[in-house]
Amino acid sequence: MELAEFLVKLAYYFPYYVALVLVPMVVRSVLERCIGVRPEYFERMWHVSYEQAFQSFVLTALYFPLFEEIVFRAIPLYLFGFPGLVIGSAVWVLMHPAWQLQYISELPLSRKILFTLTTSANYTANAIFYGIIWLNGDGLVAIVYHMLHNTWIYFVVLAREIELPQIPIPRRNKYRYVKPIATEVPRPQPIEREEELPQLTFVVRKTKRSLEEELEEPVETLTFVKRKIKS
Repeated sequence: MELAEFLVKLAYYFPYYVALVLVPMVVRSVLERCIGVRPEYFERMWHVSYEQAFQSFVLTALYFPLFEEIVFRAIPLYLFGFPGLVIGSAVWVLMHPAWQLQYISELPLSRKILFTLTTSANYTANAIFYGIIWLNGDGLVAIVYHMLHNTWIYFVVLAREIELPQIPIPRRNKYRYVKPIATEVPRPQPIEREEELPQLTFVVRKTKRSLEEELEEPVETLTFVKRKIKS
């Protein structure tokens, strides 16, 4: 296949890519936000160090697309025809929510079920897109589309994870020639007289039985008030 012919085929399948991959992905994102599933749940596995970023790129953008297209579509289609392609694509669809559910394990069961349905519907549309290409005999185009799709998603997520250093920008103070006005904070005045000190009152109550044991004559209730002046 010549390069020009290959590029023509890429352009030919692009409307299918938009209808069966991009649009379902947007619809899925909106629905998952409605049920409380944020993209941050799945970005915990991404790293920004060079070694891990390079490894993630090779696995996500190159290895997984090639492996999945060969194992789940090319081999089943070659061995069993159209039914094999359907079965392989169904397994490929269910593999995605199977490993993504672990990142939302703290959500209620109802939201997990809704997430499984939305994710399965999204990847079902994707499987139809890649299946159409394989049925037309353009397996290499399907692999390249899968790689390109994973590549731009990878860089979008990676860009969100990278924190650029904050560079301080000097700002010009337009009031730098104005002498600041000194303000005096009033200090608390010392207390000179003892009468101005706060008085604390302690009230001790004793029951009738304890008073009868201490006093000769029983009393109903006695209240002792002791005032203590803070020195």
